[in-house]
Amino acid sequence: MNTVIIFASRYGTARECAEILARQIYGSVDLVDIQTEGVPELAHYDQVIIGGSIWFGQIQKQIKRFCRENIEELTKKKIGLFICCGLLENAKQNIENSFPQQLLDHAAVVECFGGKIDLNKLSFFDRIITNMVMKAVDQQGISRLYW
Repeated sequence: MNTVIIFASRYGTARECAEILARQIYGSVDLVDIQTEGVPELAHYDQVIIGGSIWFGQIQKQIKRFCRENIEELTKKKIGLFICCGLLENAKQNIENSFPQQLLDHAAVVECFGGKIDLNKLSFFDRIITNMVMKAVDQQGISRLYW
């Protein structure tokens, strides 16, 4: 069975999760970073896994556009959906905001893999905002990947 994992990642967490997931799948697996590689030819795949990271409640626009523009073909395949987000209490809402309801209903699996923030990788602006959020939720850092 041929599988493609299509992902978008702001600071690398969704990429890390996609790579870990790819190692767990039997058969041929291609990883496609939709932000740098574009949209793959879906006809080559039996299974499609789509995921991205949540930043301020939003998944990457490339993921939303891909799902919207390919919904007919995607609903003819076995699909899985995932997000990465640090605040699990918002996971359900973030999932619902990230993917069309038709895909959510069709998906064999929908998961939140948790999240990880490395302050050293963040842009100056993102680091300031993240520090304010972390103080507000009284955490020393956010690193919660669930495997």
